[in-house]
Amino acid sequence: MRHESYIEAENYYDMARSWIGNGDNQKAMDCLKHALSLNPDFIYAYIDMAEIFAREDNYCEAQRVIKNAIYHDMKFHNLHYLMAKYAYREKNFGKALQFINSAINISPEYLYERVKRVIQRRYDQEHCLK
Repeated sequence: MRHESYIEAENYYDMARSWIGNGDNQKAMDCLKHALSLNPDFIYAYIDMAEIFAREDNYCEAQRVIKNAIYHDMKFHNLHYLMAKYAYREKNFGKALQFINSAINISPEYLYERVKRVIQRRYDQEHCLK
């Protein structure tokens, strides 16, 4: 990939961040899509795109975007945490547990351990009621 493409992708990402700050998610999304077309490995563009979907309560689409990011960087633990977060918001606690465990396996951080306990409690509550 040409160096100019990376620079242009960063410029579009910066514009997207500005549009997000101004509350124009559609223009932000357009900029993020263009940034990713220039640099498909631009993980933070995926993260911001997923967050836009999540703010609109479209967790399924947010997860789809993060799955694409994981394809490009499987070892970035924050992506697995985000998948757990979005699955949790969808009340898919089993899937949330899988992804938080993946995050912990990559980076055993205290935050992830605390999040796992919260998810595990909800998972256990859900399965006790059935």
